[in-house]
Amino acid sequence: MTEYRPNFFKHQSTFYLNSNFTSKALSYDGKILVTYQSEDFKIQVWDIHTGQLINSWLTESSKPINLTKSINTVAITPNLKTLLTSGNILKAWDLATGKQIRIFRSSGWIFYINISADSQILLTQGSAGTIIWNLESGKKIRRYLGTYTVMWVISPNSKTVVGEDGFDGKIKVWDLITRKELRILDNHGAIAVRKLSFSHNGKLVAGSGYDGIKIWNFETGEQIQRVDKFKNIQFHKHLDHVGNVIFNFDNQTLFSSGSDGLIQIWDIGNGKNVGTIKGENYIIDIAMSNDSQILVGFARNAQNQQTIEVWNLY
Repeated sequence: MTEYRPNFFKHQSTFYLNSNFTSKALSYDGKILVTYQSEDFKIQVWDIHTGQLINSWLTESSKPINLTKSINTVAITPNLKTLLTSGNILKAWDLATGKQIRIFRSSGWIFYINISADSQILLTQGSAGTIIWNLESGKKIRRYLGTYTVMWVISPNSKTVVGEDGFDGKIKVWDLITRKELRILDNHGAIAVRKLSFSHNGKLVAGSGYDGIKIWNFETGEQIQRVDKFKNIQFHKHLDHVGNVIFNFDNQTLFSSGSDGLIQIWDIGNGKNVGTIKGENYIIDIAMSNDSQILVGFARNAQNQQTIEVWNLY
């Protein structure tokens, strides 16, 4: 493959937020960033290119503030129409206006949500188990009581889901609707997976954790590559604790955040590093537009202030 040149990413801007956010979501097209501040129950919508605030609204208006109504996860539907917020209450909002669309009939604490690429299916994981919803109607499609899965990600074709089973630590593939187990991904030397990500063509799955990155053939379940500090000894600090992992649109390279505060780029074919992107501040997490044209780093500066750093592919 052609050598990846990280200077193709041009650092566009860094902007600072007045207060800390506890949840965030980048839109599918990479133009909008949504943040949530638990201290005042405020949703804020930002233009990612200018750093300007587009809209904001309160998720709760009751006084005194009821902490049981706090939000821990926000997500934007790929069609850019709806914002989902979850915590003790699952809600849908019109992203453009901030108007509440519905409250889902859920119970218990929801700590993870995932939306299908066609914006039709919503998957939630929480204390009441795993629930699959019709996003348009707000109705439950299926509920799995007591199903404990650490991390979910829905496949690009919206038909299957992969996740780490919290009971046995195995990474499994299920049919999204019937919940039938289809296969188990080979997880030799298994550890807890922090994040899972699909390649854009749906053929590969990557998982990050405390021993680097693993890449699987999704159809066969075979582990085809491992990015670890033994292959990349000079990047051991990053690979000791890998956070998020995202496939480039070309399905040949992979971006990751890690404990070195940098963004590293990896060749999927040989598992070796092909580039480093350094921000102005310490990068904690990353997000990317679906077309891989916009890269966002979530960082903290020396004063522990949260910052947003944006790169454009050119």
